[in-house]
Amino acid sequence: MDVEVQLRARGVGNTLYTAVKMEEIDFGTEYTYKTVPRQFFLENRGRKPMKIVWVRQNKLDRKKKNAADLAKQTASDAAAVMKRTGSVSGEKDKEEEQFVFSVVPDQITLGPKMGIMVEVRAYSHHVGQISEAWEC
Repeated sequence: MDVEVQLRARGVGNTLYTAVKMEEIDFGTEYTYKTVPRQFFLENRGRKPMKIVWVRQNKLDRKKKNAADLAKQTASDAAAVMKRTGSVSGEKDKEEEQFVFSVVPDQITLGPKMGIMVEVRAYSHHVGQISEAWEC
């Protein structure tokens, strides 16, 4: 005899998907004073709308975040981290403000089962290897 059972499930994680590995986007060797784009398709595979915001993480933000994470562990550990990290001079603040990468669009609301083409652009005046951290 068949018995009907009502089933409910809840997932872990989010429904944002892209075929590209987003840990690192390598632009390779490019000339300066030239805009270099890289595109990828980002899609919401869920049933609810999702607001997507790209935020640039500079070195100061990462240091503050690391110090805050360690402060949660114990107060003595956080004090030790602050001593090692120290403060950043004004010259480094100026260097940090010269951003090379941008994401277009930097914020959007994706409806359910929708996708969008996102473009990461690089433009630099300086020679050498440059890296920035972004968070979605």
